[in-house]
Amino acid sequence: MNPFKRIPDARLETLNKSNESPEESELGLIHSVISCADARIAFLDNEIPKIRAKLMKFEEERASLIDHRQRNQAILSPLRRLPPELLGDIFSWTFSPLAESWGRHESMADTPWVLSHVCRRWRDICLSTPSLWACILIDYTASSPRIPTLPLVNTRLQRAQRLKIHFYASDKSEHLPQVEMLQLLLEHSSRWEELSLRLSPSIVPLLTTHSIPFPSLKRLWLEWDSAVTWAAMPPLNCFQAAPCLADCSIINDEGFVPMVLPLHQFTRCELTRPWDEHGDLLQLGVNLVELRIFEGELWRAHDVIIQLPLLQRLSVSRLETLAHFKTPSLDGLSVYIFEQDVPEVDLLKSFLHRSECRLRSFVVNGWFSSDIGVKVLQMLPSISELVIITVGHKEPDETTHPLITVLTVSSRLLVPQLRSISLGWTRGGGMDYRTFYQMLASRWRGGTSALRAATLVTGEHDPDSATLADLDELCREGLDLGVSVYGRDARYACMTRWRYGSTWNL
Repeated sequence: MNPFKRIPDARLETLNKSNESPEESELGLIHSVISCADARIAFLDNEIPKIRAKLMKFEEERASLIDHRQRNQAILSPLRRLPPELLGDIFSWTFSPLAESWGRHESMADTPWVLSHVCRRWRDICLSTPSLWACILIDYTASSPRIPTLPLVNTRLQRAQRLKIHFYASDKSEHLPQVEMLQLLLEHSSRWEELSLRLSPSIVPLLTTHSIPFPSLKRLWLEWDSAVTWAAMPPLNCFQAAPCLADCSIINDEGFVPMVLPLHQFTRCELTRPWDEHGDLLQLGVNLVELRIFEGELWRAHDVIIQLPLLQRLSVSRLETLAHFKTPSLDGLSVYIFEQDVPEVDLLKSFLHRSECRLRSFVVNGWFSSDIGVKVLQMLPSISELVIITVGHKEPDETTHPLITVLTVSSRLLVPQLRSISLGWTRGGGMDYRTFYQMLASRWRGGTSALRAATLVTGEHDPDSATLADLDELCREGLDLGVSVYGRDARYACMTRWRYGSTWNL
C-alpha cells in the first residue's frame, strides 16, 4: 500500500509548510513515505547511468552520421564543378584593401596563404594563379613595423608572375633590413608592373646603381621625406629606360630629388608641386591624357605656356596654374576655388578661351560663395557632369553649400544641360543633406532639366531617415541615384578618383 495515501494530502502540506510537530500516530507513516522515496531514488540512480550511456552512444552515432552525411553532401557541391580559372578569380576578391593592410604583419592566416591550406585542389589553384601572389607590401613607416620575413617574401616572388611592389622605406627604421629586402625585390625587377615607393637615403644608392631595366613597369609612385636633404644625392635615372612606363606620380611638398623620367611616353602624371624642373618636364608630355598638379606655391616662370594636345583630364589646386596650359582636347577639369580667389576666376575664362576646349565634366573643390558658383558655371555652358567636393562645417549658418543652393530651380535654371550631379564631403559634421535633396527634386521634377543621375558620398554624419526616404522616392521615380555611406578610407579613395588622382595604390 502506498503510504502517501494513508496521510491526507492536506495534512502533509501543512506539515511541510510549517514547523508543526507530527502526532505520534503519524510518525510511522512518514517514515514509510521516506523509505519509499529512498527506494525510488535508488532505482533511478541505477537506471540513469544506463540511459546516459545509451544516450551518449546515440549522440556519438548521430554526430558520426552528420559528419558522414556532410562529407558525402560535399561531393555534390557546385563549388567542385567550378572551373579553376573562375575559382581563382573568386579567390582574388578575398584580399583586404591596401588601406587596411598598412602596418599589419602578413601571416598564414591571410590570403592567399590560408586558401592554399584548405584542400589539395585549392592549393593547386592558388599555386597556379600567379596574380594571387603578385602584390607585395613592405611598410617600414609604421610606428611598430612588422615586416614579413625574407623567406616569406621570396616564396611570393617565386609564385608570382607580374609583380605589384609597395615598398615604403623610412630613415627612422633600421637601414640594413630595408636594404636587404629591397635587394631581394630588385632581383626580380624585370617582372615589376607597379611600384609604389617611398624613398629614404639608405635605399637610394641601390636604385642609382641598378642597371637592370624595368621592362614591365607600367605604374610608378614616388614619394620621400621633405626633412631629408636630397641635394647631394645622385640623379635617380633607373626608370629612364622603362619602355612601358605610362603612369607616374611624384608626391612631395619640398626637397626635389633629381631624376630622369621618360615623360614623352607618359599618358598620366601626378605632381604635388610643379617646381621649375617639373615645368620643364611637362613640356615633354605631349602624350599626356591625364594630369594632376597639387602645388604649394606658384610657378616662377609665368610666361611659359605648355601645350598638351592630347590631355583629356586636368586637376589643379590653384586657378593660377591654368595660366600655363593650352589643352584643346580637354574633357574634364578639376579645380580648387576659395572665396578669396574671386579676382582669379577670370583665369579660368582665359584658359578656356586659349584652349578652345569643350568641357563635359567639371569637378569643383572648396567652399565658396554663390556669386562665384554662378560666375564659374556660366563659363561652362557645355558641361553635362558636375562634381562638388567640399569641406563640412559644424556651424548652422554654414551647413548649406552655396553652389547647391544656386543649382536649385527657382525662377531660372542654371546649366540646364547637366545630366549628372555628384556631391561629397572630405570631412566635417553638420551637413545639410536636405538642401541637396531639394536641389535634386527641383531639377528632376521641374520638367526643364536634363538631370538623369546623381551621387551622394556622405561625410562623417549620414543623412536623417526622412531625407533618405525622400531620396529613395526619387529613385523610384526613375532618377539614377547612388547614396554611399563610406568609411574614411573608402571616402578618401572616392574623392581622389573624382579629382583624377591615383587610386591603384590606396
